[in-house]
Amino acid sequence: MKKISLFLQLSLLSAVFFASCVKDRNVGTDFSQIQPVLELRTPVSNIAGLAYFTRATIGNLPDTVQFYANLASEYTLDRDVNVTIGVDQSKIDVYNADTVNAVKYELLPDSTYTIFKTEGTIKSGQRIDSFQIAFYKDKIDATKNYMLPIVILDGDGVLLSANQSVIWFHAIGNPLAGP
Repeated sequence: MKKISLFLQLSLLSAVFFASCVKDRNVGTDFSQIQPVLELRTPVSNIAGLAYFTRATIGNLPDTVQFYANLASEYTLDRDVNVTIGVDQSKIDVYNADTVNAVKYELLPDSTYTIFKTEGTIKSGQRIDSFQIAFYKDKIDATKNYMLPIVILDGDGVLLSANQSVIWFHAIGNPLAGP
């Protein structure tokens, strides 16, 4: 009786195990139906998006930061894509309105940075166009919390990434440090 019970249990366990196996391991994600997406990236380690917010602290970055608009897609496009970047104050307003965010920011004064170009073109068959921003750290008031959200303002009809189309450059003020 024990042998029959053990055999029945092993048979049932085997049936459950084999029924749960993947039948076809050659089926992967089908990227052919996904639209191209524009996002902002940085060459070394990504600092775009709220997931990488802490990496975009102005004090920890070089004086000049290079970043680029990236066409994330399975294939390159057969046309040029004009990209416009800029500062979006509304991103700060939304960030500050979120009660989860304890630190509140104001817009970084335009005298403390220079964006070298705000318009670029991702050429047909290519994926990126680069941009640069210079920060004048000695002009930043170290007692205030500043933010500079650099966003893709226009992607020439290409879908903009919901979370990677913003770089949240910021500086947290330290009232004890003084100017």
